[in-house]
Amino acid sequence: MSFGNPHETILEFLNSGNPDLQIPALYQLSDNLSFANDETLGDFPVHQIAIAILNCLNLNTNTEYIQSLAAKCMASFLNSHTRSTRALIENGALDLILQSLNNCMNIETIEQLL
Repeated sequence: MSFGNPHETILEFLNSGNPDLQIPALYQLSDNLSFANDETLGDFPVHQIAIAILNCLNLNTNTEYIQSLAAKCMASFLNSHTRSTRALIENGALDLILQSLNNCMNIETIEQLL
């Protein structure tokens, strides 16, 4: 695993499919995004992060806890980076959000998605 660029490490962990790596990566991403803006996220891999967040939000492959963390990251992502909306929509966020709202039982996840 690479430890040079923190964004690359987060991406690697999110894409690992291993909840033991995904959970801390989602926490780290959420923390990074909560204090970020376009200027501080200059080298941020917007499209890759969008795909990774959406993969974690997928109801068919992840636990409710991971989905809840992914929804929180998505909300922070939308608030912190102007290109995030486009990246999420281009990668199927609207359909996935609709599916999540229809099928998710976790109120925290639903609140984050709204």
